Formats: sequence, C-alpha cells, structure tokens
Amino acid sequence: MRMDDHGEITHSQHEPASYTQVAFADPGTWIATGSLADAGCDPSINHHNQTPAYICPAQVGAPASEGIIHNDKADEDKDDGWHHVSNSRPVRWKTRPRSPQAHALVKRITEAVRATYRRAPKAGVDLEGTAAGFVGSLFVNAMQGRWSSHPTNPNAFTATGISYRVFTKVREAMETQGWIEVKPGFARLVAGWREDGGAGVLDYEATRFRPTSRLLAMAEADYGIRACRALAHFQPERLDIAEADLVQWRRPSRVATDLHGKRVRIGGERVEIDPDSLSDMDRRHLAWLRSKVVMMNRVADQHRITHGPADDPVTLRPEWYRVFTYGHGFDLHGRWYAAGGDYQSLKRRDREWGRPSLRIDGEPLAEVDARASQLCLLAGIAGESLDPGADPYALQGFDRAVVKAYIAATIGNGGPPCVWTRKAWKDAAEAGVTLPRSVRDVRAAVLGRYPFLARLPELLGCPGEPRLCGHVLMGVESRALTIAMLRMADQGILALPLHDALLVRVSHAEEAKEALECAYEAAGDGARVRVRVKPMLGLDDDDRGRPGMRGAHAHDHHYQSGHKGPAAVRQRPRPHP
Repeated sequence: MRMDDHGEITHSQHEPASYTQVAFADPGTWIATGSLADAGCDPSINHHNQTPAYICPAQVGAPASEGIIHNDKADEDKDDGWHHVSNSRPVRWKTRPRSPQAHALVKRITEAVRATYRRAPKAGVDLEGTAAGFVGSLFVNAMQGRWSSHPTNPNAFTATGISYRVFTKVREAMETQGWIEVKPGFARLVAGWREDGGAGVLDYEATRFRPTSRLLAMAEADYGIRACRALAHFQPERLDIAEADLVQWRRPSRVATDLHGKRVRIGGERVEIDPDSLSDMDRRHLAWLRSKVVMMNRVADQHRITHGPADDPVTLRPEWYRVFTYGHGFDLHGRWYAAGGDYQSLKRRDREWGRPSLRIDGEPLAEVDARASQLCLLAGIAGESLDPGADPYALQGFDRAVVKAYIAATIGNGGPPCVWTRKAWKDAAEAGVTLPRSVRDVRAAVLGRYPFLARLPELLGCPGEPRLCGHVLMGVESRALTIAMLRMADQGILALPLHDALLVRVSHAEEAKEALECAYEAAGDGARVRVRVKPMLGLDDDDRGRPGMRGAHAHDHHYQSGHKGPAAVRQRPRPHP
C-alpha cells in the first residue's frame, strides 16, 4: 500500500476507489482506505462505481450516534440544471466522436495534452482515444445534468484498456486549461448500518468531473457543439450487461449523521446475489426474471430507437436491467433501468433533443400510464375507493402541486412529514410552485381526506421499516409494467419502460392502454385502472408542477370494493401473463 502523487491510497491486491481517508468515531483517528481488507474486513459493493467497500470490525457494536460520515455534502452543488454531485454517471471510455465538429474538438484537446510532454510520447500511447472517451463522456453526461465519475487509482484502469498515466496527463492538462472541474472521491462511515445493527460501513464515491463553462463556451463558439445536443456529436459506448447483472439487489437508503452534525441519507449499495443461498422458489423466480430481461433486450435490438431531429436522428441502444430491494426477495422496487442508450434521462420539454423527439422505427411515441397510482393503490388496500372522475390531488384551498408534493413526500417518508424536505423546496422552485412555509395546514387537509396515509407501514405490511413503503408500491407498478411489456412483445410491439409508464409508438397506444389495464388487474389483484394516453409532444396539468420528487408517480387507479390488501400488493408476478 502506498499514497500516490494525488494523495490517494493504492495497493496491489484489492482494487481501491480514489479516496484519501476514512473517519472513525474518534475524529482524530484516520486510516487509509484499502488497508481494511488486509485487516480482515468484509467486502461489499458500492452502488455507483462497483468499487470495494469494507466493513471495519473495530466499529462492531458502536452506538449509532457515534457513526459519522466523511463526505462533501457541505459542498452541495448549487448550479442550476445540474444534479447533486453524488448523482453522477460513470465515464464510458469507448464513447467516440461521431461528427466532424466533435473530432476537431477532441483533436484540439489532444494537442493541448501533447504539449505537456517534455518529449514526444512513446509509440502506442493513445492520447486521442483517451481524450475522446473522457471528453465524450463529459458532454453526454452533462446533457443530462450529471457529473462524470471514475476512480483515479491505477488499479481502476486495469480492465478499461486505458493507461492510467495517459489519463493523468489528460486530466492535468484539462485542469490547467480550466476545462474541467474535479471533486475528489471520499469514503463514508456509519455505525449500525448492517441488519444486525453492528459494524460501520464504508461507502465510496469515486472522483467526479464535469466540464466548466469555459469548455462549454469554447465548444459552442468554435465548434458548434452544445451540451444539450451531445448525442449528435458523440456516440456513447454500447454496454453489454453480464447475465448476473440483469437482476440486481440494492440496499434501501438510511439516514446518518455527518462530520458537521447534519443528517444525511446514504446507501443504495449493491449486494451480490448468491443463487446457492436462495430458496428453490426464489431461485426459479430469479431465473424467470433474468430470462425476461434477456428477451426484452433482444426485442429492442430488432427495432431502431432514435431521438433528435427527424432528418438526422441519433440511434439509442438500451440494455435493460432490473433493481430490487435487498432483504425482501424479488418483491420490492423492481424497476427497469436502461444502460447505454439512456432514454430515461432525456428532458421532457426539449422537443428537438429531449423525450418528445424519441421514435421507434421512425414513428413518434405516446406515453401510456395512469394517474396517481400510488395514492389509489393505498386507497384500495385500505378498503376505500376513489372517485374515478375526480382529481385525487384537488383539495379546496390548496394548490394541486402542493398537495401532490406532500403526498409524494409522505409515501417516500413512510408517514406524514412535519416539515418540507430540501428536495421539495428545490423541485418546487424548479417547477415555479410556491410552497407554504409551514406544512401544518396541508398536513391536516391531506390526512383529513386520506386518513390511511397516517398508517402506511402497517397498511403495507412493513411495520418498523417506513422507508420501504415506496418500495412496496413501486413493486406493484413494476410488476404491472413487466406484464404489459411481455404481452405486447408477444404481439411484436416494443414498449419502452419509463419508471412507472410505458412509451410506445402512437399507432400502438390503444393496444398498450388495454395491456396496461389488464396488467394492473393481474398485479393488483383485481384492480380496475383508468389508464391514459399522453402524446409525447403535449403536457397536461399533471406535468406542470412536480415538486417534492423527480420523476413523480402520475398514475391513477380505481379499485373495486373488497380489495384484499397488503398480501395482494406483495404477490409475485405471474410467470405467464
């Protein structure tokens, strides 16, 4: 183990992340990352970057109040249009320029890097390929408002085909020119994280990068490259996901205290699935889930998915995988995510390059979903029925967006919150919605209309784990979407999953609507669902104010009387819908 020139720990046997120090319960005690594995610590996997995280035996049994986190939450990103620095996307080294302008930009950056060498680089040094992958990833991720992340440790480059020394030259040259902003990686420690309430967990974040305004301005002024149209100039790397990664487990997030005494939410790290540890039923269920993901990826390969101007579209090649909540089999969460051609992060209102520009085989798309699904699912479980013709978010005396924000926060929190969250304030400001400073009146009105929201954990069968309430409801939605997708695939129709909705060709909207209605009836144990079809180029009132949560759930279900309750919510999807 040694410390490199950037102050980061390296060692030979374990692939470390680019983190400098780890804070223990005693702020004066520091230990280098990477040495924990040699001390007999148990490895786990990080959510974002697949780098090792180690549990320190010295923290077993430590009080939860002693757990502290070393992170950069105090440096929270304030820039408009950018996600928080922790919500980054990995660098894809095989991203390549696809337009003459992008080739010229990469060449200019390569020449700037070459100028930093005292002598000519050795033969075989791929400066331009490294710069192309790095710069292309910066622009493609910036299009979605995301930072780019990658460990800056030599061992992290072994499997990438990229030279660590060449990358270091590229990084240093771009920093010198003021073309990139860098956030160092870090490690986080929390006591009482595991299920047994014992050990502290080290959760890693890799070093993160984003283009500065200077680079963006240069690219636009000199080469006509705008970050919002990055895919017109750079071709992202096509990801081939291994079979073992098609279905994943991740831990639910939890709340801890950082070095500044602030409560922060961490977690979401991946847990490897060991088939030998599963029951026979879960093993068969896992095999069925993987086979259906493989099938849908093959169906997508038979169609041309594009976005951008109709006369010069960019082809997307999504590879789907599903994520379930660890510790609950394959019942909770279960949403579909697209790697590679990530159409799910395209902006809703950008008609030229955003989601409205998506096409399948050259035909525009429609969005098929239902309204206020999670609220109406809860009403059905509680034995209450909602008026299918009324807006469930319309409460007299309150803005619809404010009511929707509070209900969304209640479901995510597992109970009615007493204050607005920071995210609720941020999303409300972005949507142009003014939230009342106090939630007392909104809380009273919402609970008066929907009293069952006060007992969510008991209603959903997860007492003592209120944070799982949203995962339970997402499990129902994902099962319904899966059933509908498979039924349409049998008819030769491709449906793109988008969180809790489906995107289909306009000519197939009615078939998708009927399939989704039947799917919710199967997944929700006889639920009657009012599904709507929304043209991608149009926005209705439900889309204009979305404070409280990104990608708000906009489904609406009307349940028959006599709904069977939580058991119906947590049932497994039928293998043959």
